[in-house]
Amino acid sequence: MSFIAPEERHVIGRVYGFAEILRSASAMPPDENEYFERPWKWTPEYEAWVGVGSPMPENPGWTRYLDALEELFALP
Repeated sequence: MSFIAPEERHVIGRVYGFAEILRSASAMPPDENEYFERPWKWTPEYEAWVGVGSPMPENPGWTRYLDALEELFALP
């Protein structure tokens, strides 16, 4: 018996992968457990990332994600 079912591994990989994006954007909460316990709370940040083409930090489109985060955090 596996600790993590094979059909759930892709979800865990996606959650961890987006954690790397949040870290690179300095948007990860100070207590990372907060993210890993409730990753759905970061859906707006994830949607903003996908909305600009899911760029990686080394890609030219990365600044578009950072700009999208600024707009997101500026909302009341």
